[in-house]
Amino acid sequence: MADATYDAIIIGGGSRGLALGCYLLKYGGMKTAIFEQRHELGGCWGSEEFVPGFVGNTHATDIGSWYLLPMYEDFPEIKELGGEWIPYNVAFGAVFREDDSCITVYHGHNDPYMEKTANEIGRFSKKDAETWAKIYRTYKDLIEPAAMKSIHNLPTPMDQPDLMEKTFMEAISRLGGDPSWFVKSPIELARELFENDAVVSMALRISHSWAGCSPDLNAEGIFQLMLALPSLADYGCIKGGTHSFAHATSKIFTRYGGLSSTMSEVDKILVENGRAKGIKLVDGTEVEGKLIITAGIDPYTVFFRLLRDENIAPKIKRKIQHLSRKHITITWYSWAVHELPDYKASSLCNDINGSGWTAIITKDPEELVRTHARKTLREKYHPENNLVVWAHTIVDPTQSPEGKHVLGTEDFAVPPASVLDEKEWREWKKDHAERVIKLLERHTNNYSWNQVIGYNPLTPFDARNVTQTGPEGCWATLDQLPSQTGRYRPIPELADHRNPIGNLYNTGAGWHPGSGGMVAGGYTCYKAIAEDFHLKSPKKKGFDL
Repeated sequence: MADATYDAIIIGGGSRGLALGCYLLKYGGMKTAIFEQRHELGGCWGSEEFVPGFVGNTHATDIGSWYLLPMYEDFPEIKELGGEWIPYNVAFGAVFREDDSCITVYHGHNDPYMEKTANEIGRFSKKDAETWAKIYRTYKDLIEPAAMKSIHNLPTPMDQPDLMEKTFMEAISRLGGDPSWFVKSPIELARELFENDAVVSMALRISHSWAGCSPDLNAEGIFQLMLALPSLADYGCIKGGTHSFAHATSKIFTRYGGLSSTMSEVDKILVENGRAKGIKLVDGTEVEGKLIITAGIDPYTVFFRLLRDENIAPKIKRKIQHLSRKHITITWYSWAVHELPDYKASSLCNDINGSGWTAIITKDPEELVRTHARKTLREKYHPENNLVVWAHTIVDPTQSPEGKHVLGTEDFAVPPASVLDEKEWREWKKDHAERVIKLLERHTNNYSWNQVIGYNPLTPFDARNVTQTGPEGCWATLDQLPSQTGRYRPIPELADHRNPIGNLYNTGAGWHPGSGGMVAGGYTCYKAIAEDFHLKSPKKKGFDL
């Protein structure tokens, strides 16, 4: 006999699971409970006070205005509860190590036609400035509206043309390209689009933070340069830290009667006659789910641990077993500091000091390719840094004491978690911190260790402690390969959130539509459940099909 009974059980209270719970309660009318392994709900919406008064984001940090889009309309109280998004003034930029020159890309809110940005890129190439402005307007006119529909609806069946594929074809035509763009790598496509290597290098490194795979990966070019890159020109941060999203959504979940149990690791999904009936916790507690169970965790854990005794088709298990989850292994350091960096490049453009996402890189577009080659060879130390620096306190002073700031740094020149043991990672963290400060010292007018109050070093070794990111500490759960995004994520047979086991559904960063701290996967999972159980649908919105 079960120790407790609910209409719906959600395993994992990450961003998608938490959002799904809100919809099941308000629109589905289901008594819903979330069981979370960690100490709190929110998943990748993580922030912590790593030095008293200083808030650092431990996972999602660069946030799109559309990450909470469905909930802003269906739960309008979320803004009052703390889910406030703040745009950057300057979207992103690059400082080049060779000569401290720079490129500054202004936020779409301030530069909707990229005219100010064109002046910046124009110092390197007038033609490239025109190309960037055309790419951005093509994104805003064609690609963004289609992307919002693609991520907020169930994936197109495999026997039908995909909306994004059709939209990209139209965009390619507008930009004067040809169908070969569909199979080109980011570096191939970037070199066709832009003539100046510095512009190519910036485009590859900035978009790389979202895509995360080697620039020489075939068929990744359109995704990275026509979707990820221009979308980053409209990003920002969350007031008070990304975890404010978690707090706001948790309050909504509780207000509608949702129940949550943290520090409650699920050991097994209970199945009877091919249908999910409940869960068993590690401590032996059994909970019944009368109508549905949703696993908001990574595909590997679902099929090889929670469903370990079930008869799953060998083809599906083989595909899941060999999903790629080893490329997006990065560092994410938070730094409590006295002052913002004053880049030497600010003598050319003072606005580079206010950039939301700043790459300190070489003009050589091949540097990232070499980085990924070294990761593939499992080298412990990489001689090159591919550093990105951000400071949300530029636009949100609530994340630090008055007059102080929080910096974040990200680097992809990082080995997977298993390459080093625990002792080696401790030494690696210290070495990397020294390299970051030396780089800032070299390219700013004001930086040394004297600026640092304290820092929090997060590496793939630390990320591996979260079930979703194992075994190598992949921060996106699954790599963002062309074969592992959209209607192919995690595999085509499972992209619509439905599981081969009856009454069992799946969501999370490892499922449709992709990674990132958005609620879209929870929203589309609710759509699948609502179709199957004839539940109430939220009010139709512009991106709903």
